[in-house]
Amino acid sequence: MFVSIILSAPLLVLGFYQSQTDRETPAQELQRKTDSRGLAIASVRSWRILIVPFGSKSINRRSRHDNDPGFFSSDGRYIVWWTPPGGLTLESISGVLQGRLNGSFVVSHVALAPDRNQVLIEGLNRERPRTLGIHVGRFDTQAIRLLIPLEAVPGTFADNTFTSLGWSPDSKRIVFDLRGTITTADVQTGATVNLASGTRPTWSPNGDWIAYVTSKDEARLIRPDGTGDHGILHGRKVLGTLHWSPDSDYVMFEERYLPNMFEWWIRPAGSSARLVVCRVRDETTIPVYWSGGHGGSDAYFGWIYDYQHFGLSDTQ
Repeated sequence: MFVSIILSAPLLVLGFYQSQTDRETPAQELQRKTDSRGLAIASVRSWRILIVPFGSKSINRRSRHDNDPGFFSSDGRYIVWWTPPGGLTLESISGVLQGRLNGSFVVSHVALAPDRNQVLIEGLNRERPRTLGIHVGRFDTQAIRLLIPLEAVPGTFADNTFTSLGWSPDSKRIVFDLRGTITTADVQTGATVNLASGTRPTWSPNGDWIAYVTSKDEARLIRPDGTGDHGILHGRKVLGTLHWSPDSDYVMFEERYLPNMFEWWIRPAGSSARLVVCRVRDETTIPVYWSGGHGGSDAYFGWIYDYQHFGLSDTQ
């Protein structure tokens, strides 16, 4: 009996902790994760690094990469910099160099694989022969190959029309949208599977769900095998992409929003859109940041850990 009590004690503690976290509001849970792991959302736009910790004031820093765009990894610990018209540079959030991929690209979107060796490059590869589409690059061998050909440049940084890409946790498959269809592809063979009608898909870091947006700007989730397709955020219009948190508990999105009288005075001038975070398990939401006046600002945002160290080597 004494042994059974000892063995059950950890389960009782775990159960108590679970009941406590289940009662947390999104604001409380996010602030706890910020306090313990440095969780935040961040963006790199032009020379500006913006960090939004949960429960704290936003932080602005100057990027030492000047106007180079940055793309955050799904685990929140790395960032890939594109240096036009050159290649890609992989760094940790604290700024430690991890690798470089040489080349000459016009980039629409970049997505780092969970193995931190492969990277998706959507856009134009200007090396001869020129190729347009989704490319797979490798930091270890410097190889770059075309995986999915595209008919036209999918977007530019100037007009804020971004597509989205996502990796499976084992770095063997990707998800993207092709002519309004959510599609997965095998990285080695190129074999594709169509899942649903929609755009802007993202793969949750734990691999359970693919989030996407319909032609009516409605948010939906679907399993990677095509089952379980269902809507979330009912009645709300998503302006951009659904960005998964590193632990797959939350998605961040941008929505059009008409401020009330109080919000009218505290918002940045001209802002009529905001970033919102949704806890997936119960679909409770919390607004976290006023964004641009016309939408599209979410394309520059991602989730990071250890936000205290991001950009500290920059000129303030």
